[in-house]
Amino acid sequence: MTVIQKYYLKTYFLNAVLSGVIVALIFIYFGDLTNALIYLVSYLIMGIFFTILTVNIYFNKIKSFGIQNITAEHLGVKQEKCVLSYLEISEIKEKLNENHFFDQMTITDIENGVKIKTGLAWNFLDNRIQIVQSSNAIKPYEYRITSAPNMKYTRVDNGKNLKNVIEVAKLLSI
Repeated sequence: MTVIQKYYLKTYFLNAVLSGVIVALIFIYFGDLTNALIYLVSYLIMGIFFTILTVNIYFNKIKSFGIQNITAEHLGVKQEKCVLSYLEISEIKEKLNENHFFDQMTITDIENGVKIKTGLAWNFLDNRIQIVQSSNAIKPYEYRITSAPNMKYTRVDNGKNLKNVIEVAKLLSI
């Protein structure tokens, strides 16, 4: 089974099957078996359509970032990438402040790097991005870029953290 097929099944199970079973159990608890079956079947059928719609939108968004071969790493909410750059940490902070993608974000210094908080958006919760220099003291420097949601139990981020890592990597690229 491919990564894409697994993602479709996971999304279908979490959205349609789980919610359909919960609603059916509520109707069964109140003694309405007929409506329980009707709601269960309707959730399972509608779940197919909503799963196809949402997953296709998500995959198209990832492909719009220039990624054609989607892997399991692209679908995770925590994204990491190592990048080589000739920029010093102070220069990185200056470039971040000048870049339009990061202008509404809070940028702070941390040990051997920079931390960025994206803040709340209309369509998503906030994320934290860290750019940390490895112990390599010679140029080009190696930086580890990490982007993850602040909310621990986030399961779907619609490519937001992947986009954050790609934007930082473009900024730091040699």
